[in-house]
Amino acid sequence: LFIEPLYYCNLRCPLCLRHQQEFAGNKGKIDLGLVDRIFEELGPYLFQCSIFGNGEPTLDWTRTAAVIAAARRHRIFTTVSTNATLITEAMAERIVSSGLDYLICAIDGVSQEAYESYRVGGKVEDALNGMRRVLAAKRRQGSRLVVEWQYLVHKHNEHELDEARRLAKEMGVAVRFAPIQGMGEDSGKQEQWAASDPKYREGVLTHGVPMKKHHCYWLWRSVQINAAGTMARCASSAGETPVGSLHSQSIADLYNGTTSQSQRRIFNPAPMPDEEEVPGPCNTCTIYVRCHTPRERSATKKAVTLEVMPA
Repeated sequence: LFIEPLYYCNLRCPLCLRHQQEFAGNKGKIDLGLVDRIFEELGPYLFQCSIFGNGEPTLDWTRTAAVIAAARRHRIFTTVSTNATLITEAMAERIVSSGLDYLICAIDGVSQEAYESYRVGGKVEDALNGMRRVLAAKRRQGSRLVVEWQYLVHKHNEHELDEARRLAKEMGVAVRFAPIQGMGEDSGKQEQWAASDPKYREGVLTHGVPMKKHHCYWLWRSVQINAAGTMARCASSAGETPVGSLHSQSIADLYNGTTSQSQRRIFNPAPMPDEEEVPGPCNTCTIYVRCHTPRERSATKKAVTLEVMPA
């Protein structure tokens, strides 16, 4: 389960969905009463909850911590991803004492020049110091919180990987390098952002390129809840027409409804029945794009955007 505690962010990352999609009514902050109802419904079956989305969770840590607490009441593993630029010493203590299990600090660079090429509006020292404060608070409290430094690799920061490894070792934190996503098949974006190292070019999409045969994780095993209380197909589709609203329907109704069933059909191994293009977000998704040849990729648009109809 992914729950977006709030939609706002203090940075302007160019490949973030906030800047690439018109968000269909998604705004504000998650209703905590709705959060309680979600966990009442899913609590017996849920093993992990990621409490982040297209906003920055530390902009309202009180609300984010309330979602963590609600998950903990059902013994659910919790993860938060943050850009770490707003973490003060006091907030670091609150993060560690919240009962959070896993914290991802997204910091893509060591120098200011490399960092701000993507994390527009941020200062790398603020981010690194925020992560340092959490690590220090963790030691003071004797916490088992796992802290990960996530480094999205792109054209403008790939030359700093060795320095990031050195700094991570010095700080005592695990660093994970991952290819930047969000370029799709846009050659302009690929030219601007794609790293030169092949192992960090997963975000460069070419239809028909073979990959492991598996279905989309999101459509079968996960749910994205937007700050507005709507359910999206996945994190990549949070800006498009939602599957439905949890203010009026249950997760079970939406997860098993007509729309969700239709979305899963686009991963049917048989060729698709017409020649329409697959709409976003599937057309820029590594899972869908590399599971289908150009002939097979044309899932019907209506299969992805069907509205939920009463039984």
